Amino acid sequence: MIRSIGFATAALLCAALGGQAATVTGTVRATAATAGATGTPIEGAQVVLIKGSLGAGGVQTRIDSVETNAQGEFSFSKVDTGITVLSATKTGYQAGNGFANVASDTGTYNVNITLRPPADTTPGSLRGTVHVGNAQGAPLAGATVVVSRAGGGGTATRDTLTTDAEGRFSVASLAPATYTVRATDSGYLAASVTATVRAKDSTVADLALVPANAVGSVSGKVVKASDGSAVAGAEVIMAIRAGVAGGTTRADTVKAGSDGTYKLDSVPVGQAFTLTAKAEGFQSLASAGSALAFEEKRVVDLALIAAIADDTTHGSVAGLVTDTAHKALAGARVILAHSAAGAGDSSQSADTVTTNSSGRFEFPSITARTGYRLTISLAGYRNGTANVTVTVGQTSTANVTLLPSTAIRALSPESGGMRLIAGYQGRLILEMPAAALSAHVRAFDARGANLFAGSLTAGHTRMDIPWSAGKTGYVVVERGGEIHRLAVAAAR
Repeated sequence: MIRSIGFATAALLCAALGGQAATVTGTVRATAATAGATGTPIEGAQVVLIKGSLGAGGVQTRIDSVETNAQGEFSFSKVDTGITVLSATKTGYQAGNGFANVASDTGTYNVNITLRPPADTTPGSLRGTVHVGNAQGAPLAGATVVVSRAGGGGTATRDTLTTDAEGRFSVASLAPATYTVRATDSGYLAASVTATVRAKDSTVADLALVPANAVGSVSGKVVKASDGSAVAGAEVIMAIRAGVAGGTTRADTVKAGSDGTYKLDSVPVGQAFTLTAKAEGFQSLASAGSALAFEEKRVVDLALIAAIADDTTHGSVAGLVTDTAHKALAGARVILAHSAAGAGDSSQSADTVTTNSSGRFEFPSITARTGYRLTISLAGYRNGTANVTVTVGQTSTANVTLLPSTAIRALSPESGGMRLIAGYQGRLILEMPAAALSAHVRAFDARGANLFAGSLTAGHTRMDIPWSAGKTGYVVVERGGEIHRLAVAAAR
């Protein structure tokens, strides 16, 4: 079955070793109908064994070919060492490949190959509705809708439609592909979405056009960061940049009332803005805001920090920590660190505070410079981060939303100032006070199997520990002769 290729000396050596050579086997299967399932074996697939380089311009040589049996299996014997490419074909399927690096002239190497059926090119359809403002808005009749797809040669196919009295449009027959759907109408801002049309399926692509003169409002309260009491008469300035960089800037100014409340009406929808709050005896505060949605009435509270007398080198940082339901999170640990690189874990200096009962935090006197990074942690939540620049005499705001962690339900209370918090994608974060001694860290599952081992360098306060979602177990920290055991319980 195998046609041997080699030099005479190689043949003699092979004979001296008893003719031993590697075997490459495998199975060719069809793509499984559902994720995680095993596909059906394919009988009669042609499998070609190729030897040679995989790099660009590399020489490849066809060595042999076989057909799969009723179980979809194939086998090649006496395969030379080196990169082996297996190419499988079968009528009614897309070709598939497999690879093996045959490192020894003995042993068996298994390579499984999956073949996909050819893509179904039966046309599908596309339909949708154009609304005013948002998905709940009134239907917009007479809007122009262009459905376009870039072709393989750079050309584009286009369908131009007009919405009916109920704002609807449809294309009855479209080749399976991804399309851009763009809607326009006089007096409205254009909008577009992408839509994937699948064979024999009807795809829905709804759009919303915002009136060109649409406005919303921004309101809130100006308070003292220290105690939450109102700052009466504070000046609140909203700056809105129209268009791209270099566009004109519009500014509106209001004064907070005796109870610290303010309101800015007629805020254009779809344009980002910056709020600046000023009051005598306080550092000015600048808070960036994302663009308002249609008819949105946003609430933005502004917390001012007392001015630092005769200081020309410091500013401050303040913010609010909430969950995804906009509930304030008290007791979250907030670390403000600065590094030579501008951000990251290799901190030169770090300050730590805890959010108050209103979820607020502040660092009242910080050296003005760029390169600060906030890290916010709270048991049961994933870590949140934000990059911050501190400006002389101003308060930089960083409001952070923490996402719940589904991987960890409960962690042990602090031990010796050490604690575990939920990290991103099921990982654990170990936090501890800085010390002149390094710490040895090991993680175990509930049965005592070692999952991780590492060291935390002296002076560092955080370590990222790999952890599988749903696992229970514990982490052991040894530093300076002291041993601390921190337990982990899985999410319910």
